Amino acid sequence: MSSHPGRSLIATLERRFGHLAIPHLVRWLAFFQLVVFALAYANREMIALLDLDSEAIFRGQIWRLLTFVFIPRTNSIIFILFGVLFLWFISDGLEHEWGPFKVNLYVAACHVCLLLLGLIPVIGIFVASIAPMDMFSSLFIAFAAIYPDQVIHLFGVIPVKAKWLALANAGILAAITIKVPFLIPLVALAFLPFLVVFVPGFIRNFKNQSDNATR
Repeated sequence: MSSHPGRSLIATLERRFGHLAIPHLVRWLAFFQLVVFALAYANREMIALLDLDSEAIFRGQIWRLLTFVFIPRTNSIIFILFGVLFLWFISDGLEHEWGPFKVNLYVAACHVCLLLLGLIPVIGIFVASIAPMDMFSSLFIAFAAIYPDQVIHLFGVIPVKAKWLALANAGILAAITIKVPFLIPLVALAFLPFLVVFVPGFIRNFKNQSDNATR
């Protein structure tokens, strides 16, 4: 996040409000996904009380503004356990590079971007179905941009570099949006923080490489 053009503003905010940051926020997101999975396993109707529902929110059920990102989109205990461990892993990498405040800021930006569409009654249904995937995909692809050659053992066995998993993740999201074009604004908004943080650095690195090749 150091390549952000507004890094001085972020540094000022961190000095003033950094003490309010939640350490290991991504770990907490993973933990609450596991809790919601357990609650849903015991009573499937719990999902309906936590999901993003703009009409219910406007009636006063404001907890839904937060809880919708905790809902896992899998019924497999194996997948949820691997997902939680994976988020735990990338949490350490992001906080090592950015620190708790910037991780909090990035997660909050992703969350707000999802809510911008999620509070629209007709679109909210689609946001609820894909929002957690968008949120955690944005976090992982940010991790892969920072540590592209980090080896990750897929399912604890298959060694794969983070950059290849990130490309596969992006490919899955692209396939979903091709199949359901209506979701393009949602995916684009979810990745807006990533684009703001990383694209200027990518462009600068590409320009430097081009200049070096020319010389």
